[in-house]
Amino acid sequence: MSGSGGEPAPDQPSRASKILRRTKVGGSLAAAVAMVLYASSFPFGDELTLGLGLVITGWGVFEVRRMALFPTAACAPAAMAGSLVTAGLMMNRGVDAVGLLVAAAAGLAVAALVASAPGQGGERPSAALPALVILPVVALPLLFLYPLRIGGGTAALASFVGLAKVGDIAGYYFGNLLGRTHPFPRLSPGKTTEGCLASLIAGVLVAVLLTHLGLLGEPRLGWFSGVLFGAGVNMTAQAGDLYESSLKRRAGVKDSGTTFGPSGGMLDLVDSFLFAAPLAAFVGPLLYRWGA
Repeated sequence: MSGSGGEPAPDQPSRASKILRRTKVGGSLAAAVAMVLYASSFPFGDELTLGLGLVITGWGVFEVRRMALFPTAACAPAAMAGSLVTAGLMMNRGVDAVGLLVAAAAGLAVAALVASAPGQGGERPSAALPALVILPVVALPLLFLYPLRIGGGTAALASFVGLAKVGDIAGYYFGNLLGRTHPFPRLSPGKTTEGCLASLIAGVLVAVLLTHLGLLGEPRLGWFSGVLFGAGVNMTAQAGDLYESSLKRRAGVKDSGTTFGPSGGMLDLVDSFLFAAPLAAFVGPLLYRWGA
């Protein structure tokens, strides 16, 4: 509730205090991510990246299960089985486009088979989605950080993470400060048109800068590689955020978890990677000269 004159009630934090609290938590998380990215520059960086992808995948699966979005009890182990198969094939078949497609297809096939195993019993949760709608987005995307590390190195991996998140940051602050119109009132009430545009502009500008600095590799199309990569990563990152918002709306929760306080749960942190990481893994080598 709000007090008179539109002021927040005494027991409700103001918008400024919410922004400040989230900024403090976000700063701590950014420092932790920076340490992980630094660790990925060591010789074991490839394995570390893939291992963290699996850990975060398991965390996300747990949150989806807790939100009662899986249609059967078999979907959680199915997601992990599919992700393990995909990870194993990525390591053994390489990270070229064909190898990634084979790995992802095999992982999805295994996940679908395990999820459809008979004899699970129990009622379907009212908020549940069909397995084939939710399994690919939960079980596979974080594993595509691995081919980014293999192909572009730590610099490209860190640049991708920064690109995916700089749009989040720009959208959040500009949306809170300047946002007036809400293009997705039912799906994501807090998202504004102004925030979405600020996010896209920030993503493109930062990608062009990173391309100029050579952190994404040698561009095949000059600065235009940065424009295309930045726009692609940003738009898919925003799509991932909207998708995760739709999951939370369906489950009737504000955040996917409470682990990170005002920043929510793990899915709230990595939602911008859900569609952006696979896109970057496939498009990156087309726009930059990455080694395999």
